[in-house]
Amino acid sequence: MKKQLLSFIKIIFIICLVIFLPKFLGNNNIVKQTAKQKSYLQPQIGIQNLINNITEDFSWIKKLNLAFVYNKSDSMKTLLANNIRPANSYLINKKKDLSKIIEQNFAYIDAILFDMTSYGLRNDLSFNCLEKLIKIAAQKNKKLIILDRPNPLGRCVEGPGFIPLKPGLTLGEMALYLNKYSVIKSADLFVVPIVKWQADKFFVNNEDLLSTKFNNLNALQSYSFLKFLKQIKPINVGKYSDYKYQILGLPNQQELSEWETDYLKKIFFKFGILCENYNWIDKKTNTKFNGIKIKIKKNIDSIFSFNTFLNTLRFLKNRKNIKLFYSKKLNNLIGSDVLKAFLQNFITFDQLKIKIDKDLYSFYKKAEHCFLYRPLPVIKKVELIKF
Repeated sequence: MKKQLLSFIKIIFIICLVIFLPKFLGNNNIVKQTAKQKSYLQPQIGIQNLINNITEDFSWIKKLNLAFVYNKSDSMKTLLANNIRPANSYLINKKKDLSKIIEQNFAYIDAILFDMTSYGLRNDLSFNCLEKLIKIAAQKNKKLIILDRPNPLGRCVEGPGFIPLKPGLTLGEMALYLNKYSVIKSADLFVVPIVKWQADKFFVNNEDLLSTKFNNLNALQSYSFLKFLKQIKPINVGKYSDYKYQILGLPNQQELSEWETDYLKKIFFKFGILCENYNWIDKKTNTKFNGIKIKIKKNIDSIFSFNTFLNTLRFLKNRKNIKLFYSKKLNNLIGSDVLKAFLQNFITFDQLKIKIDKDLYSFYKKAEHCFLYRPLPVIKKVELIKF
């Protein structure tokens, strides 16, 4: 009886294997294919976009003799791993590295391939490098290929200058703008666009957007206004601290009162920034500072970088026990002397606002033909909080 039962169980097991195993394997393959398809649906940026793009065929780029300009070592590793070996390569991490490019004649180069992360500000390293490369490519009649990347500071256009402090453009869009308006001779420019991406959607891995200068996205976003406050003494922005570019304060002997600190936090909150009290010691000077730690909300497009900078500076300027000293670099960084003129009471706020808003609309109008993605950039006007 037992033998008959075992034989029956074996027969049932074999039948189940014959019927259900092929279906299981088939479903497993479907799951794998679906996962693979979903990975392609994720936005691809930089080198990954060049290699994995299934919307367009960029194989023609891979066949060129390339000079590769980049600022993250992983970019070169990815190229080599996919059998793309540039004739020349230039790792750009500091402004002085740009001389490596300027000195080259590119005689045996077909095109310059550009893949750099951006701070999202007009005067960051990628902006300076891009402007120089456009001039070089035009002068030497070389094709310039931009691997587009999102702007980590979002689609908001803010601040003074011929090109606003915070342009709200991707690298590719900025390249198109510079190629039309900032050089005497335009280059043969080609942008590899980001596929399947909406400009108001964040990447799952925001670390892909960061340059080596920042430890996290919060530090980069805070840097969008702390960079300029850093040019004013005795303000300290925590460059030499555990929270690099994420804190703001004053030396203990010039510290704000409890009421003043709370009011400063209200100014930041008004422009979409959360703060908490924080004290620290500057590791470079061993000086104690009293101030606030900054936490950016998830939606970067809710942040008013220039308005935060302007109102914070104006508030500190009016404190009795603080005397501010402006760096000579401030006007160049801001891109205009209009802000300093306002702070020194040479012009009114209305005059400041008219000048900056006029520049913003002028820039936006010219940049419209350069926009590659939706939603389109949005202008944020100058706003002053009444104390």
